Amino acid sequence: MSKYADWSPASVFGSTVATSMVSTAACRVERQSGPRTVSKSKVSPKKCDPTATSLPQDDSTRSNNNEESQEDKNVRVYKDARVEREKELAALLLQRQVQVWLLRRQETLRIQEVQRLRKELRHAAASVIRESYRRYTKRRTIGKYLSEVGKFETQLSALLQGCIARKRQMEEVQRFVAVRRQHEQLQKDRKRTLIHDWLTICMKTRRVKREEQLARAHSKLSGWVRRWTLRKRLEARVAAREIEKQRQTHRISSAQAIADFYRVCKLRYRAKAELLCRRRCRNGLIVLGKTFRMAVLRRAQSNWNVRVSDLKLADEAATKLQRVYRAHQVAARALE
Repeated sequence: MSKYADWSPASVFGSTVATSMVSTAACRVERQSGPRTVSKSKVSPKKCDPTATSLPQDDSTRSNNNEESQEDKNVRVYKDARVEREKELAALLLQRQVQVWLLRRQETLRIQEVQRLRKELRHAAASVIRESYRRYTKRRTIGKYLSEVGKFETQLSALLQGCIARKRQMEEVQRFVAVRRQHEQLQKDRKRTLIHDWLTICMKTRRVKREEQLARAHSKLSGWVRRWTLRKRLEARVAAREIEKQRQTHRISSAQAIADFYRVCKLRYRAKAELLCRRRCRNGLIVLGKTFRMAVLRRAQSNWNVRVSDLKLADEAATKLQRVYRAHQVAARALE
């Protein structure tokens, strides 16, 4: 590997020394592993003494030959021992070089591991800080939201207490009137009972009629809102299809682009106008709902909040559509 090139034996001990040591060790191994040929002293027939005959050798010549062969054997054994010693020294030197290289390599690996662990520790600390800041911001926003909800609940409880106090006052007045009327004559009492029964029946019928009218108005309004949302969705789909066709053709005229732009602006203006109208209607319903029961008020308010959220979503969709159209127009101009 490239990062351990500086700790190789050639770089540590020198390239020339390492190559010379390896070459000498290889030559010695080849000389030891290759076939060994013993050079025998041969005498050519030209150099022989002409007076010499082919008579059998005597004991002196035989002893001389034995001494020479013994000396050759001793020399060969000495050379073999020397070669083995040099080979062991070369192997030991190479082993020490490899050990030094491995130790330095382990040191570099340990340093790199320490650097990597420090880097990971820095990244972990940064991630912990970011996570703590995100949780702090989330807690702060949740606290603000809870404070707003608490304010709204206090206002709502104040309105409820006012309605209950008003109702109690009316009950007290009715009770006082009933106590006063107990002392009147029987005919007036009968007339009062008859009139009271008639009034209760009328109030019940009026209440039933009002509830029916409110239910009809709610159903009509929900149907109108449903139809309006469907119409807006269809218009958005038509606009998306037109934009897709314009992307495929990559060529649009300036008049059509201006018309589409004004159409999207008009849709956005209408959506904003409808949103303002619905908000005014919601405020009007809130003002009118103070005379009805609080359950009806809560139900109507929740329904209108859902409608307002739908209108907001429609407004966001229109703005996104306008942004997409502008980006597509810029891309078409760049292509032109």
